[in-house]
Amino acid sequence: MDETYNKSVKISDYFSDTEKFIKSVSILKRQVGFDLLDVSKAAADLMAYCDNPFREKKFFCSIL
Repeated sequence: MDETYNKSVKISDYFSDTEKFIKSVSILKRQVGFDLLDVSKAAADLMAYCDNPFREKKFFCSIL
């Protein structure tokens, strides 16, 4: 579905090689998913670091 006009569109109307287009979209979705996982893990690690009561508090912990 086209998000702008709420109507169906055909990929072939815009891209001559639909298989290549679908493969490219799949690859991009996987890459975005990995990036999101990495950011989420980094945020969780940072929170765990700052929540440790035995660790000296750093400047960036006070921002959180």
